[in-house]
Amino acid sequence: MMTSVKMAKLEAPMTNQLHRTNSDARSTTGRRLFRHSPFGIWILILASALFPFLASAELTSVRELLRDHQPAKAAEALNSMLEAKPADPWLVYDTGVAAYAAGDFAKADEIWEQLAGTALPKELMEHVWTQVGNVSYRLVQNSIAKEPDVAVSGLEQSREAYRVALSHNKRNKIAAQNLALVEKELEKIYAQLAQRLVAEAKKESQLERQIEKLQAALDYQQNANALAPKDAPHEQAQKEIEKMLSEKFTTKADKTEQQADKADPNNTWQNQQAREQLENALADFRQAQTYDPQNQPAKEGEQRVQDKLANLLAKEARHEQREAEAQMDNPQRALDHLDTALQDFEQALAMRPEHQDAQQGEKEVKEEMEKIHLDQGDKLQQVAEQQTKNSPERAAGNMLGALEHFEQARDLDPPNKEIQDRIDRVEKELPDLLMALAKREQHDAAQAEPKSPEGAVAHLERAETALDKTEQLEPHNEDAQQMQAQVQNDLARLRAQLAQQAEQQQQQHQGQKPGQEPQDQQALANMVAQAKSLQEQKEMNARHQPPHNYDPSKSPNFKNW
Repeated sequence: MMTSVKMAKLEAPMTNQLHRTNSDARSTTGRRLFRHSPFGIWILILASALFPFLASAELTSVRELLRDHQPAKAAEALNSMLEAKPADPWLVYDTGVAAYAAGDFAKADEIWEQLAGTALPKELMEHVWTQVGNVSYRLVQNSIAKEPDVAVSGLEQSREAYRVALSHNKRNKIAAQNLALVEKELEKIYAQLAQRLVAEAKKESQLERQIEKLQAALDYQQNANALAPKDAPHEQAQKEIEKMLSEKFTTKADKTEQQADKADPNNTWQNQQAREQLENALADFRQAQTYDPQNQPAKEGEQRVQDKLANLLAKEARHEQREAEAQMDNPQRALDHLDTALQDFEQALAMRPEHQDAQQGEKEVKEEMEKIHLDQGDKLQQVAEQQTKNSPERAAGNMLGALEHFEQARDLDPPNKEIQDRIDRVEKELPDLLMALAKREQHDAAQAEPKSPEGAVAHLERAETALDKTEQLEPHNEDAQQMQAQVQNDLARLRAQLAQQAEQQQQQHQGQKPGQEPQDQQALANMVAQAKSLQEQKEMNARHQPPHNYDPSKSPNFKNW
């Protein structure tokens, strides 16, 4: 309850219909409420503790002007008060009421919308949002009957404003009553728009346009149902729309399936296009069933398309398998084809688990891939062992490559104990190689630092990667941990140095006269780019993330160093 010294506040409910209370004036402590029937508003006058110097005669004058249907003069009086205290939110609020009373709903809306976006006293906040709800309704009130699609957004805004008002005060009866009336209006409009779109969809000649309009109709009808969940006509209307949509998606899927059936089985491009079409048809058959689970043609179509897709995928997988056999002189290309074949077989089995050709093909491809990985791993391991003494960095790279091949072979055939034996042997030899590599890189970094700090950083980063892998294989390797700490300290020092140099270069560049070019602009750009990535690199390395698996065809690695 506000005291008798609060600021003037005028409250304007949306219409006489939306604000129903006793029409007689009623009094409370410091509050008088009057009805102004020609404008359908309520006028609430409160005195303000912030402006006790305002004479009660001024407040009375504003109230009398509104009562006498003179909102323009009331606005002039309020504007005069605002000149003294332009930041007073109560007076700003009252100017919105005066504009509302004058029928200038756009101006009232602007005033209250702006006011709602500012910090307001708690007792004023709910009133502002109530008025936003009121004026949002009045702005579209004349469009409800003739242009409901235009009015719907304004009504939705009105609804949300009332909800905000109620979130500030659940006992706000005006907002609660108005919200109920606006939602009732929205319910009618949603249902009306849904039926209009259904009628328009029936007139459309293009299937896609029919579906678009029916989906929009369903959205509106679902909104209406949400506002009146127990309304039987609404529920029936939604079921009818969903049934129509189910039929349309079934028709669409049938047509797409028929297009796929026309593909030449000996034409690779047409087969690929047919695959995409069958996938689209399958999605549409399934979508049809979401709208109508009893749609039997859609169920049958789904099963039929799954069979066709499984056969097509198995056929494509066999083609990739043959391509791999022709590329056995290039193991990586052969693996690429086999990997594609394996994916196709797996997708075919996902469609039809009992597909015999896909089952057999999957088994054959896994065996072929396993053999290639084991052969390549054995070769890389043999080369690494030969390089161990004279070229530890290359030996480490090749040994990592061997480990990668063995691990992929294990993924294809987990029960094979011989593969795990290979992995164990490689992991046993790797730590010493990686430590030797890290020492070599650390030494090279020290040699490069005087002339090229950037080169030193690159060497240290390679050393850090090698030590990371060593710690993964031997978590308790104290030598690796100590060397890792040294490497990271050197990296932090060099990166800080490079960052400082880059900053100095940038400052020098900014201090040059207009038109003067830096002596070495490319060097400056490189320095800035290096500094920009320092912090990210530091954070990444500090997390001791394991390096990416070795890929001899795609990634920089120890072998390529």
